Amino acid sequence: MWVTDFADPILAEVADRKPDFEDDFSRNRGWLNMMPGLVWPLYAERYDGMLFLRLPEGTKDSILYNSRINRRNFVLTLEFRFVHNQPDDAVRFQFSQPPDQSIAFDFSNNRNWKFQWGSENNLQSTAGIYDHFPPERIPLTIIMNGTQCAVYLNNDPLTYLSNCRINPLHESAVTFRLLGDNGSDVTANFDNLNLWDLDNIPNLP
Repeated sequence: MWVTDFADPILAEVADRKPDFEDDFSRNRGWLNMMPGLVWPLYAERYDGMLFLRLPEGTKDSILYNSRINRRNFVLTLEFRFVHNQPDDAVRFQFSQPPDQSIAFDFSNNRNWKFQWGSENNLQSTAGIYDHFPPERIPLTIIMNGTQCAVYLNNDPLTYLSNCRINPLHESAVTFRLLGDNGSDVTANFDNLNLWDLDNIPNLP
């Protein structure tokens, strides 16, 4: 099965349907920023109608989290952009499930992408290259339904897996992570997030 065979019927169902959660980031609707060393999470930064994820100099991991987008089966769309030009900087969209299972989509500023799934002791992955024309924003669509997952990047089908989730009955805890390896300040911003809960759509193909 190719990406569109799985995704097109689902995307057609949500095309004219109001999202179950949407955010233009004109105000903070529960987004928290967590970094190593922080005792308590901070409210995420916003500026000019965008949500910022910042990795201060000397740190390697910064996390955005909002419990309102934790779902089981869903379509998630948003736009993101790297603010700086360090090629090894990466944004990770991570979907964690108990006890130690997770799915992660990594998009690096050097135009590489990597999709990882499975448990901590049995990670599998696939990877490739995507088109990126800074400073344009990158549209992203992630679809998870049952054991199947698909990703669209720049509105083009990117990858599909029939078995990305071992146990699709649990909600996924969704985090956006910013990863940096060179110790310099890193920033990415996000805009126009929409989420459709597929469990709310009866008779989905």
